[in-house]
Amino acid sequence: QHITIDPKWHSRFFQNRRKLLTDLQQQYGDMLIKLPDRSLNSDQVLLRGPKEVLEQVRKRLEELIDTWENTITKEMTIPHRHHGYLLAQGGTYIQPIQKEYNVQIKFPPRGNNQKEEQEPTTTTAAEDEKQKDTIRLIGRSEDIDKAMEALEKMIPAESSVDIPFEAHGMLVGKSGSNLQLLTKKYPDVHVTFPPPNSSQNTIQLKGQQEQVEGIKNELVEIYEKYQ
Repeated sequence: QHITIDPKWHSRFFQNRRKLLTDLQQQYGDMLIKLPDRSLNSDQVLLRGPKEVLEQVRKRLEELIDTWENTITKEMTIPHRHHGYLLAQGGTYIQPIQKEYNVQIKFPPRGNNQKEEQEPTTTTAAEDEKQKDTIRLIGRSEDIDKAMEALEKMIPAESSVDIPFEAHGMLVGKSGSNLQLLTKKYPDVHVTFPPPNSSQNTIQLKGQQEQVEGIKNELVEIYEKYQ
């Protein structure tokens, strides 16, 4: 039997060394999916195989076409200073969102300063900043909206705590032992102490809101305990 698929989608089946065709044939076994010659500009795709498998393949192809027809791109703004945090640990924060909501999340390229100097453009500084902050999400509209909500929750909170610099060594511990215990307990927080030769008191914290508050309180408690 045949299924109608707009010729504009035919190339999708041949991308990445016919990966989609190969995956479908592996999934459904004894099945032939034959697309028409491009020169014919035909929308009829031949399906050949056992009747029960034909219906499964037809349904799967209709789902794919529906997804392609309804795939859009939306943009959201997240300050680029947070991008490194969100992309850390091989995409630990981003990959679950992409998988759960079936969307692609694309961050702007990082470290392009040198290239931009070599290839000057007519964009203003404000436009450059906006481009650096712009995240693109690709998928179904309703899925993108859900993914955006999840991303918003992942944007790290930024906070700080002032503790006399003389106590910083004690908080960090020998070879960083105390700090390692804290970061193991609060893995989603980045803790930045001032340089050792500095007389600054402020410790910078960046991460998920609850964990930031937790580690801040513990740092203060540890300091007060040893006073």
